[in-house]
Amino acid sequence: MLTVRQENFISFDETGKKSIVTAQIDVDTADELPEVDGIPGRILHQGSKALVIREGWTAVLGSDGRWYDISGKKTAPVEVVECITASGETTVAKVIQEEEEND
Repeated sequence: MLTVRQENFISFDETGKKSIVTAQIDVDTADELPEVDGIPGRILHQGSKALVIREGWTAVLGSDGRWYDISGKKTAPVEVVECITASGETTVAKVIQEEEEND
């Protein structure tokens, strides 16, 4: 479940229909982290923060639209990617990207 705990209005988008905000949100798992435009009526701005409660870490939204761990609990960013299923439907998946290790 996603809950918006607090938000700060920055401006309206170019259509004037959505608010651009920095927000503090709570989610149970990383799978619930929203896309930049994943909360109705809002566009999340970089610097928005999310508490991932069941997994025990905190994420911040980067300017690239990806959520990054700032708690030191996880080592890779979460990326939202669009997928096409075998039946041809479009769906969204969240992927924990592997970071390359430099030995």
